[in-house]
Amino acid sequence: MFNYKLIDIKSLNKEKCGLVESPLYSKEWLQYLESWRQLKPTIIEISLNKNLVGYLFGVSKTVFGIKMFGSPLYGCILPYMGFNLKEDVEKDYSQILKGCIDYLKGICGFQYISICDLHNTEDRLKDLNFKFDSEKWETYILDIDKPLDEVKKGFSKTYRNYINYFAKHEGIVSEDYSEDMILNHNAQLVDVYDRDGESSPDIINKYKIMFEKLIPHGMLYCVKADIPTKKSIGSSIYLYGGEWAYFLTNATYSENLNDRPNQSMMWEAIQHFHEKGVKKMDLVGPGQYKKYYGGEYTIFYNITVSRFGIHKAMLLLRKAYIYCVKSKFISKLLGK
Repeated sequence: MFNYKLIDIKSLNKEKCGLVESPLYSKEWLQYLESWRQLKPTIIEISLNKNLVGYLFGVSKTVFGIKMFGSPLYGCILPYMGFNLKEDVEKDYSQILKGCIDYLKGICGFQYISICDLHNTEDRLKDLNFKFDSEKWETYILDIDKPLDEVKKGFSKTYRNYINYFAKHEGIVSEDYSEDMILNHNAQLVDVYDRDGESSPDIINKYKIMFEKLIPHGMLYCVKADIPTKKSIGSSIYLYGGEWAYFLTNATYSENLNDRPNQSMMWEAIQHFHEKGVKKMDLVGPGQYKKYYGGEYTIFYNITVSRFGIHKAMLLLRKAYIYCVKSKFISKLLGK
């Protein structure tokens, strides 16, 4: 029988768990979310016959008197967090998921529970015998645990040509962890959103906190692209650690898209992660351009259990928020 226990972040002992290493399963990532979004790190320790078999990582917050748990909550940059389990209990995933939800509802008193995990596949959802709402997510995951030549062969021919073109025209990709990196990236994002007719979110504070919290622990990889006639025409930011890396954001000025820096920045990141021993790289999302890097198309689901119609209200608020953020008209009214 599995047992569940709410633990403090200080009690998390990565050394004793012997589980998959990922930045999403780290104190540092949870502490970043706490600093940026004022979310409380919330970890469930899972044991079987008094032996540790895994954790559920998440954050929590009380809004208008409603206790909410999310793994992660909406707006935490990456769509999933979820479970870190020993391989020999993954066959019992459906049982563990239900046990955690019952514990979060009954013992912890959460009224809204959202768990998004790569384990949440369509087949596994069929095994769940309780009422829940689900939301489909898609992404591409690159296997980089093989020779780099093989990784690059997975790129489309066009992307390989773009990398050669950028190098031939003396383009340079280099690391940059300065405040200028954040300011330049924000300016590039504004240009990208303007190109699409949308209002750009202000990411400066988010990334200032991220740089402060994660760079000292070697969890970010930040690069910019230069050409002979212009510095920082584009930039990319990645999160990584242990066996996993995650694509966070990329932007290039519209006038420099034909210089083809994006593929070279991605290739530089892949080489860096390969050298660090990373095995998987999640491109985070189903964007059409991402499939040309040769990753495996992956579908997973967010599972939500809530009381009093809270989830439906949350969905309506989310849609309204997205509309307000993207709408240039609303942004002008708000003085953005």
